[in-house]
Amino acid sequence: MIGEKEQVPELEQKQAFWNETMQNLDGTSDGLGLPIDEGIKETVTAFRVNQFPTDGSCEGHVEERFGKRIKLHPYVAVGFEEPSQRFIGDTELRDRIAKKFVISPDEIEGNDKAVREYWDYIQNHDVTETPEFLAVRAKNEELCRSAADILKAFYEQRRTPESLRLSIQGVGPAGHFRVEYEKESPQEVSEVDLEKFRLELAQQQEEMRTFSQYLKDRFFNPQSNQEN
Repeated sequence: MIGEKEQVPELEQKQAFWNETMQNLDGTSDGLGLPIDEGIKETVTAFRVNQFPTDGSCEGHVEERFGKRIKLHPYVAVGFEEPSQRFIGDTELRDRIAKKFVISPDEIEGNDKAVREYWDYIQNHDVTETPEFLAVRAKNEELCRSAADILKAFYEQRRTPESLRLSIQGVGPAGHFRVEYEKESPQEVSEVDLEKFRLELAQQQEEMRTFSQYLKDRFFNPQSNQEN
């Protein structure tokens, strides 16, 4: 009885944390500055309460871009925020290149010649990454290993076609990664294949919801997950 009484406040605290985390998503933007899709909010919440910081997500849908239908598969992007500088001396290097091309440092990426000179210098002079950047990469790599272990345990309990299995894909130099499907995305979808994609998408969304529930159970009752 004592154990049960002690457990109730803990569950209440976890529920309050879950609710607060989900409510905070209402005023949160993804990595593209867009509101988080309604259909992926519970999944994002499940990641965050399990100590996986997210910086992007998509519930999966068909989107119109430049007159074309583009299919987007569900995903959640994970990783700690990168420091402002990746390389030691980056500010000075950018200032020098910007001055040469008569642009601002923020415009270097949009100038083919300037960005080429920037990366040529980085590669030719073996420029060192900052300790802060290396620390973020190490933390993200640890997150990735943890996510891989959780996915492995998730799929040990169920049979799922390869086409519906979630996987981990690395993104960028700082160790960020996505939990997603091994499908090319974004990709144009024809009118003929549109209905087929929508059926496939519905299955993928259901798989993502099932994994979200697994993460939620792991948060509220970690001992039960270990026993299964």
